Amino acid sequence: MKKFILFFTFLTHLSCSKPNNTNPTTTNTAAGTYKLTEYNVMVAVDLNNDGVFNRNLVKETSCYNDDLFIFYNTGQCQSMTKKITGYTFPLTVVNCNDGQSTINTNWSENETNVFIERTGGRLIWLKEGNNLRYNYPTNNTGQGSTSFLWTKQ
Repeated sequence: MKKFILFFTFLTHLSCSKPNNTNPTTTNTAAGTYKLTEYNVMVAVDLNNDGVFNRNLVKETSCYNDDLFIFYNTGQCQSMTKKITGYTFPLTVVNCNDGQSTINTNWSENETNVFIERTGGRLIWLKEGNNLRYNYPTNNTGQGSTSFLWTKQ
């Protein structure tokens, strides 16, 4: 679980890089503002102590309530997330503060995916109607037990 929290923190702190693949198109049908609506982890937790265990951390903590990704028609994107200042392991507490982390980078797309450029590689998000999903692969089959769903606003 600690890896997943660290990965999400890393994901939201993308660094800038130039696109190195000319295959994606520049139609920018995915352009717009997206809000994080699901952050699903493998094991259900009860971070808000309401007696209900949930795999979706968005339902368990307000830390992700204002997390946005904005995809501009120019091929640039911006991630705006709250800063996570601490958590416990096993995952029982997530602390966030009112500060916001803003990261600018580049993006492109094709018919089925959105590609977000970052130092060290490219993130590939799946288009699902008005949603974008990123599955964090956690085993050698490429299947993710952690996923992030961003909904177009």
